[in-house]
Amino acid sequence: EDEVAQAHFNILMEEMENAGFESYEISNFGKPGYFSKNNTAYWQQKKYIGIGPSAHSYDGVRRGWNINNNIKYIKAIAENELPMEVEVLSATDRYNEYIMTGLRTIWGVSLERIKTENGPKYKEYALQRAQKYIEEHLLYLDGDALLATKKGRFLADGIAADLFMVNLS
Repeated sequence: EDEVAQAHFNILMEEMENAGFESYEISNFGKPGYFSKNNTAYWQQKKYIGIGPSAHSYDGVRRGWNINNNIKYIKAIAENELPMEVEVLSATDRYNEYIMTGLRTIWGVSLERIKTENGPKYKEYALQRAQKYIEEHLLYLDGDALLATKKGRFLADGIAADLFMVNLS
């Protein structure tokens, strides 16, 4: 039940905070200055390259993943082939992913970044869609950043889904 899940979530957050840990992402905790660099890179949509079978790569526009079969992977490399599938993300895909990942973190979503990377219509759309959550004290603005409140963090995935842009590029 939602009420029980939220109560458990609140207990987890409180206990981790009391132990000196910070929730830098809804399901990731670390001591200040000791957050996982690898995991943080994913949540902040930094570029990364994956090497080896099943490894994933991301360059900000394209996402790729190597085949997961060791023998086929080694054979392809031996033949100077890159055994990778690639997906090109549209501006809308990149916006939606940034909203989804950003609202789950302590860094939030930079509205200026949305404007710079996707255009002013995306920034306006995000602010317009976020307004009701700001009024309900589930989101708040801190300078340029749109962040989830303590209460809003439990609902961040649903809020993000409501801020997604559909069928616009």
